[in-house]
Amino acid sequence: MHDQIALLDWFDANVGAPRHTVATGQSMGAGIATQLAERHPQRFAGVATMCGAYDTHATFNSGLDVLFAIRTLLAPDQDIDLVHPDDPTGGARALTDAIQQALTTKHGQARLALAAALSNVTGWYSAHEPRPTDPVEQIHNQAEWLQYAYTLGYGPPGRLDLERRAGGNPSSNVGVDYRRQLTRSAQTSQVEQAYRTAGLNLRADLDRLAAAPRIAADPAAVDYMHHIAVPQGRTPVPVITMHTLGDGGAPPHQERWYAEQVRRAGNPDMLRQLYVNRGGHCSFSAAEEIAMLRTLFTRIHTGRWPDTSPRTLNETARGLGDPYQLVLDLGRTFTDAPMPPAFTRYAPPRPLRPSRLPPT
Repeated sequence: MHDQIALLDWFDANVGAPRHTVATGQSMGAGIATQLAERHPQRFAGVATMCGAYDTHATFNSGLDVLFAIRTLLAPDQDIDLVHPDDPTGGARALTDAIQQALTTKHGQARLALAAALSNVTGWYSAHEPRPTDPVEQIHNQAEWLQYAYTLGYGPPGRLDLERRAGGNPSSNVGVDYRRQLTRSAQTSQVEQAYRTAGLNLRADLDRLAAAPRIAADPAAVDYMHHIAVPQGRTPVPVITMHTLGDGGAPPHQERWYAEQVRRAGNPDMLRQLYVNRGGHCSFSAAEEIAMLRTLFTRIHTGRWPDTSPRTLNETARGLGDPYQLVLDLGRTFTDAPMPPAFTRYAPPRPLRPSRLPPT
């Protein structure tokens, strides 16, 4: 946030004052973009975010839940530091090995489904393939999210820099009732089906999670995260967001959380949220991004939102032509492929571990 304001100052001094400045960001950058406008409303005309992980504190708490379940149920004899890691590379390797081994048995697959459900991790990993319908294939897709986004991103390797900046571990699962979390998850039925297929006792595994020693956060690090990584939801300028339905790294429940913050602290009429029916993280075409930006600039120029129905947005994106329809499969192949515009209506599930802002 400091660097971007410094860049704008440099631009004003060396190039000239722009007519309009839009803050935009993807993934955790979406949280930065929204907070830039919250803290410096005079510098921005609007905000455009994609695949947003706005509530970064909750993201790492949910990441801890997922890895805690994997360690407890799939690697109980492994000495894996989920926080304050002494050997982050070794810890990530042990978690990855546990995930890969679990995929070879029905018992392991059921437990992976349970771990994934604790963060609403979808079973749709590839941007270029249709949503899987086979339950085992869905679990294999969830395992890819768990291995890459969670083990590496929110797990031991990803925590080194976070804990250094925060001055300690900001994540905790003290007092978390995983039985209740599963009940609230969007994937309860999938987990129950996987356990029935495996002939495994779900209640017994939830008891194991309940009995496992918990991890406490460092209070100063929690304060740091609330200050630096949790938007308040103020909307001094128009905000437009875009999210894929199959995103398991930044699940679309983040959009529901952000909308709730706007209802509490901002103006809901300043917010429009768009959804794309596709798997993967940040898997948008240039055409879809341009359609989103045109919508935002219409709001900036006229003071009114244009039609944001999926039909209108898809027509706009399709009209930009073939070169703009390429979508990158960020997770599996890292290749581009043409995909038709896929704006759709969607109601995201509720977040399972949302942050609560401190009193103001």
